[in-house]
Amino acid sequence: MAVTSYNSPLPREDSALRKFSRSASAFREISRSILYRGLTLDTDRQYDHLRNLFGFNKVESDILALLLARRVGFSDRKQPCRFLPSVSWSDVSDAWNRLILDGFVSERCDPDTGEFGMMPRPAFRLAIQEDCPLSRAAAILVEKEFIAGIKELLREESREEDDELPHPPGLWDDVDNKVHSVDEDEEAEQAASGSPFPTDDRPPMQVIESCLSEYADTPLASSVKALTRGLDMNARRLLYGMMGWFVENFTRTFQRSDFKGKLANDYKTSLPILLEKGLVVSVYIWDEGQKMADSENYRISPRVAEVFRGMEKLFNFGVLAEFGTFTPLQDIRPKELFFSEQDRKAIGRLRRAAAPSEYKRIIAALKEAGLRPCLSALLWGAPGTGKTELARQIARESGRSILVVDVPKLFGIYVGEGSIRLRHLFQTYRYVCAVSSVAPILFMDEADGILSQRVSRMVSGVDKEANTCQSIILEELNTMPGMFIATTNLISHLDDAMLRRFMLRVEFHLPDPSTRASLWKSKVPSLGDEEAAALAGDYDISGGLIDNIVSITTVDTILEDRPVTAADIRRYCEEQGYGRGRQQKIGF
Repeated sequence: MAVTSYNSPLPREDSALRKFSRSASAFREISRSILYRGLTLDTDRQYDHLRNLFGFNKVESDILALLLARRVGFSDRKQPCRFLPSVSWSDVSDAWNRLILDGFVSERCDPDTGEFGMMPRPAFRLAIQEDCPLSRAAAILVEKEFIAGIKELLREESREEDDELPHPPGLWDDVDNKVHSVDEDEEAEQAASGSPFPTDDRPPMQVIESCLSEYADTPLASSVKALTRGLDMNARRLLYGMMGWFVENFTRTFQRSDFKGKLANDYKTSLPILLEKGLVVSVYIWDEGQKMADSENYRISPRVAEVFRGMEKLFNFGVLAEFGTFTPLQDIRPKELFFSEQDRKAIGRLRRAAAPSEYKRIIAALKEAGLRPCLSALLWGAPGTGKTELARQIARESGRSILVVDVPKLFGIYVGEGSIRLRHLFQTYRYVCAVSSVAPILFMDEADGILSQRVSRMVSGVDKEANTCQSIILEELNTMPGMFIATTNLISHLDDAMLRRFMLRVEFHLPDPSTRASLWKSKVPSLGDEEAAALAGDYDISGGLIDNIVSITTVDTILEDRPVTAADIRRYCEEQGYGRGRQQKIGF
């Protein structure tokens, strides 16, 4: 009989218990142990889990288990005493007060009786389902509701013109499914009890501001509150609409014609206020080498975009592809690199500076001193020495994505196109940094052409374009955030003012014999130590050329179905002219 009781479902149990999470199982088992006293269940592990995750003591866990089992809640606060005869009313009262104060439950009105009683707060329900701390669950809920509200604000007026306008699929459907996986009883209960997250058709502004107020201590809510402090309703609505535009369009600028209805009226009256407070910025254009504000195109400022920090799914990869290749952290493959002894110290310093903990300290110190807030590095030296791959591995080691600029794509085929795209590149990178959990690396490989010396006598449009690009880069490196790495084989071609913008300059030399031996061994593990050392001594070549030789050799040996040998490598080295006393070929 006890087993039957244990396996039977709890009457009208809370929807939070219907997901197979460890927390849901813990509350279910505790409630059954209390309600079906014939069972002598061992619930110590369940109490331990709830204490470790939420900080509950035993009385608090018991009360919440009964609440989630729908056996207490809309009634006298003393009701748990009926199920917990060994617990005093004083202990129950203290437990209720702590649970309310810590944000796990709230006092709501019973729609049937009109009496007030306790209900689990929405964030606590989600925390149970996801086995996560309350703060994390609250952040998920606020993020979801805020994003939904600011996106809906853009469509509020268009709905009046076309009631059949479909709701486009959002970026947050996966979160929607998690948060609103409730049954009809739960939806009715939420709507009737005045929950901050009901499934109704409230105006977007009400959705936005109620979710910000309900969990005001979450990072997103506190950031938005700080930004909007002192703004009236119209200015707040316009700012929220512009943030919605950013969510849906990333860095594409907006104009007055993009907003309709109330937002269009807000645009007329409140845009100057937002511009004055630095919450919205105009787009800058360059004309004849002079920087000017475009009075027709605007974006939220990067400071406002920081509200969305950690939401990398906002990235528009089509926009990023205009500049080159954006590689997310998870797509950067590890690769072992070997450097000469004389290069390792400087390379090690760059690697340490890029580590998130050290990076934060460095940037904070630079800002405090009024210096450039960007960690910039120039890697220069002979071709094939590992400059490009080092930038990728630094990104992987420091938990960063990397945006590799395609310089030919950036400049296009028309005079003037390069300066426009270059300006757009740096502006876009600012927003990428604002949204990213860790600032990605902006990487320019073979940057000689774009960082070269300025033209003193401008006789053509090409000369003017080159100098304009130089001016853009010099100014951006003074103020841009994040981490910028450039490589060059010809440092003598770089402008002196440009060289001063780089905080770290790392020279790469050809590998010494011991490093070359390690390279040969890493590329061809079948080589013996003596064979690798002999190859390193006979062929004074870079790591890139070693890769090239191994690739050529591997193709032939695969076609011939046999392993690579030292003799194969020697033959190809001699054919390519890499032997001692011969002129070394540079590059691949």
